[in-house]
Amino acid sequence: MAFSVPVDLDLIAQRHSVRSYKNESLTRDEVSQMEEALSELPKGPFGGEVRLTMLDAKALQLKGERLGTYGVINEAPYYLAGAVSWGTKPLADYGYVMEHAILAATKLGLGSCWLGGTFSKSAFKQAVGLKSGEFLPAVSPLGHEAPKKRLVDKLLCFVSRSKTRHPFESMFYNAMGDPLTEQAAGEWAKPLQAVRLAPSASNGQPWRIKMTEEGFHFALAHTGSFQDIDLGIAMAHFELVAQSLQLNGHWQTTDLPETTLALWKL
Repeated sequence: MAFSVPVDLDLIAQRHSVRSYKNESLTRDEVSQMEEALSELPKGPFGGEVRLTMLDAKALQLKGERLGTYGVINEAPYYLAGAVSWGTKPLADYGYVMEHAILAATKLGLGSCWLGGTFSKSAFKQAVGLKSGEFLPAVSPLGHEAPKKRLVDKLLCFVSRSKTRHPFESMFYNAMGDPLTEQAAGEWAKPLQAVRLAPSASNGQPWRIKMTEEGFHFALAHTGSFQDIDLGIAMAHFELVAQSLQLNGHWQTTDLPETTLALWKL
């Protein structure tokens, strides 16, 4: 089953990190539509098995289970969490699949926020029902954004520089290795802008992409524990916006040149 949630550059631009939520649950329709989106999620491009679920925070709390986030998230009624099996690049697979779900939530007007470290892993692992051979890399709250930000929200936004983005030409290059302009990128400028707008760990924006006749070579400027998740998120953004513009291509993740982690093959 194909992922039916339409995603374009405008929707991606709407997505932002939300840490404070209204003290209200999701409607039945919102839960139903999110569950439908989760049932349509694609497989990870590197072959890792990813499963995602929605966790009702208040229902779990009534059962004595508390999904802790060390004060980073306030009043979130639901969480999106899951697990991925070990594979070639399981973190990239997780980032790719989960970002599809987060953009589906954005389409419904729900807030979200990628959390890679500031959550109680033991509580979430128990709620997800982690199986042998699986691990839980990241979670996200889901809910309606509160009208006012807390002081801690503003501080975290400032520290992470979440609203700043590197210039287009500093992340994307032509086949000769020279900076790529939006004009030179032509019809592919919007999928590349979708990568530029993607969330990343500490807003590091590690993506580097080379445009050649063969396709788009995805690489990372630096590596770390969460950069593979950033790679997966960027791949999801690029593919979904390319599809919205009816631009053809497909992922190739094996038999690649050195430093190329994934190739969008034309």
